Amino acid sequence: LESTGQARLFQPQGSCPTCFFVMVDQPHFGVQGLFVICSPDHSALSLLMVLYTCVPGIVFSLMIIWTCATRTTRSLLFLCLCGTVSVINEGLLKHIFRQSRPEGACADSYGMPSGHSVVSCSVIMWLFLEVLLESNGTPCRNRVFNCCTLLILWGPVPYSRVYLNYHSVAQIIVGSLLGALYGSLFYVLLRTWVVPNTERIMGWKICQLLRLRNTYHTKSRAVGRILPSYALVDV
Repeated sequence: LESTGQARLFQPQGSCPTCFFVMVDQPHFGVQGLFVICSPDHSALSLLMVLYTCVPGIVFSLMIIWTCATRTTRSLLFLCLCGTVSVINEGLLKHIFRQSRPEGACADSYGMPSGHSVVSCSVIMWLFLEVLLESNGTPCRNRVFNCCTLLILWGPVPYSRVYLNYHSVAQIIVGSLLGALYGSLFYVLLRTWVVPNTERIMGWKICQLLRLRNTYHTKSRAVGRILPSYALVDV
């Protein structure tokens, strides 16, 4: 892309050696006018880290489409977790810490704590607890496979933010710890309040209006049985 001399929509801090997706009028390859993802070089590892740093956004976007198409409670819960922790992190915590990103980062917003780390670790912790504690007779090798898949998909996300110089090590550590805490609290909330009140929640007018399908396999304390995935399809 050639510089056009147009006003920049975004001013990165310091230098931007390689922009895979360019939002500014800089002479780097990419999609001008979209967004910025900078890396130190064109190596395969750099490209892999760019892909990993896109995982939260890509998965969240796909889950929005999936939820609209299927109206399932499981995908809706995923969106609720990711959306809630992102709002807390971006709208509150970053403005409390007010810590800058590393020098040379292609972003000028606050960096503490890392939002990507918060989201990825909250998802990992929540689904880990679901897999390990609520297996319902699932073979051990299947649970191990599910946990490994989670780690492969979400585990490298925090490191990608350090590799691409968007966050410091301290920022991703704090973000990862907060994410693990959020994921654990979300699991506890589901098991202590959502599970015992599943039938009542599915009877809410908003759930009826949206025609939600309960696909979250939960054990209802109120009736003492496991609710099947097809329960309350058209309430």
